[in-house]
Amino acid sequence: MSILDKPKTKRRSLHDLIPVAVVRPGDGIDYAWIRDLINDLRADAGLTPLTHEK
Repeated sequence: MSILDKPKTKRRSLHDLIPVAVVRPGDGIDYAWIRDLINDLRADAGLTPLTHEK
């Protein structure tokens, strides 16, 4: 291996890095539920909640 060769690294699948969820229409997840989830996550991160404007 010469100095100019880059080390070969295997990239992990995107699915290994980011959890993926499947939402079905019968799950009861609507705009308000998603908005509340995002605001809870923002609060946990020390960020201000989003406004309720669309």
